[in-house]
Amino acid sequence: MVDSIVAQSFTDWELIAVDDGSSDESGAILDKYASNDARIRVIHKQNGGVASARQVGIENATGVYTIHADADDWVEPDMLEAMHNKAVSEGSDIVICDYYNDIASHQSRYIKQTPESTESADVLKSLYFKNLMGSLWNKLIKKSVYDKTKTSFINGIDYCEDLLALTKMLTNANTKIAYLPQAYYHYVVNQSSLTTRVSHKGLNSMKRFHSEAVKILPSDGEFIDIPQSFALSEFIVLFTNKLYSNSSELQNKYAEIEDFVKTKHYGLRWRFGFQCIKHGFIPMAHKLIKF
Repeated sequence: MVDSIVAQSFTDWELIAVDDGSSDESGAILDKYASNDARIRVIHKQNGGVASARQVGIENATGVYTIHADADDWVEPDMLEAMHNKAVSEGSDIVICDYYNDIASHQSRYIKQTPESTESADVLKSLYFKNLMGSLWNKLIKKSVYDKTKTSFINGIDYCEDLLALTKMLTNANTKIAYLPQAYYHYVVNQSSLTTRVSHKGLNSMKRFHSEAVKILPSDGEFIDIPQSFALSEFIVLFTNKLYSNSSELQNKYAEIEDFVKTKHYGLRWRFGFQCIKHGFIPMAHKLIKF
């Protein structure tokens, strides 16, 4: 990633590289980059997870615009120039662009991110219900937006921490958004990442994300479905990844979510969908339940 930042055609940037308590040579490698380029600043900290690393980066950023980048990924050399020009020309708070999924054997798949509209409320709906990725690495964001919307990253929420931040920003109707129909970011698909490797710790992070998101999201319209969608999709995670090792734990989880569904009166479609999940009919469940 660092090499692709250094190679940018836009040169007026700062790179804040957060060494989140690495146990390998990453910190030393970053220090070497910083010694060769004054625009690179390294912050070494105890391991605290993705959210705490993002927060440290935002707190130390001095530029007008910010964009996040993950260590394993890389970007096209004209990314910063193109996105900065778009933000300035349209006076935007957030610029969204397309991206690439880089899979094994160097195969890249172009992912369109065209929003239905650039109104904050519509972009927020698309993040939860449609095609938009809830990432920060394909979004150039004014630093002032974090302050204006009181957006920060919460320690311990390392699942969808970026979506949670965007949720806070987009509930502010005054956030001006632009779309740039070009891909610059290469997201390298990592099968061992938190979002593909499910654990009890990861599940707890998911639960914390959900509890914070429902505090921010509108309590009517499409978003009223968020709690039940989460409860049932949580069950799919548990079921398909066998996080509960014995039958009594699984039965307890069945009962807990079944009570949740009944208590909230989510209707026959939801209840039948739950039963399909419980008995292993996952494809049928997906047809019945909108995730």
